[in-house]
Amino acid sequence: MKSILSGLFQLQAVPVIIGFTLFTINALAAPVQQSQPDTALISKYLKMANSKKSGSSDSVTAYYQRAISLANGGVTSSNKSIRTKTLKQLILAELGLGLVYYQNVDYTNAMQHYQLAYNSAKALGHPYYTGECLFYFGEVYLEQSQYQQAMSNYNEAKVEYEKAKDKLGVYWCYVGMGIAQKQCGNFTDAVICYEKALFIANEADMKSEVAYCYNNLGNVYRQQGNYIKSMNAYEKALLHFNAM
Repeated sequence: MKSILSGLFQLQAVPVIIGFTLFTINALAAPVQQSQPDTALISKYLKMANSKKSGSSDSVTAYYQRAISLANGGVTSSNKSIRTKTLKQLILAELGLGLVYYQNVDYTNAMQHYQLAYNSAKALGHPYYTGECLFYFGEVYLEQSQYQQAMSNYNEAKVEYEKAKDKLGVYWCYVGMGIAQKQCGNFTDAVICYEKALFIANEADMKSEVAYCYNNLGNVYRQQGNYIKSMNAYEKALLHFNAM
């Protein structure tokens, strides 16, 4: 009896082993499911970082870093829509983090994150995001008194913004160029830049931007010693500021 029972047990063990082998082969043959990034969570972190209630720069930095970490997981996705969305989120997070360093006068780290954003913008291939990165380059160079490089970046950004039909971006490029020219003492060129910015602001009915332009023009005229034009520009600026 013992030998018969042993034989039965051996016969029953065969299909179990075969079944396990088949399961292993099927598991290896099945495609690996890559986890997709949580784009909603990335958006949440970006929103928290941009919120005025987010607190200190350390907490803002932490939110941007979390967003960057998650977004980096989606930029190589085979899903085009996810790749596009996470690239945009990654660019915004890198620019935001760069801005934190910029505001803390840490231009080295600011430029590092702006450059990372620019690399992602080139991969994305959308002119608006490329323009944003180039504009922020210009802002850093302006603060470092590297006016020629700032002018170059503002001009490049302007071209990209024009492709994207982003009038506000073009406006701020002209303002940046106006500031750079004024700092160089090229007051005539500064006026030309501000007048171009003013034209865009009036055309797009951007009230605060119109006021800002008149204020900048007043500053240039004052430095030129043209106090009549300066007062006229300041009065227009005040009028527009009060109307807001």
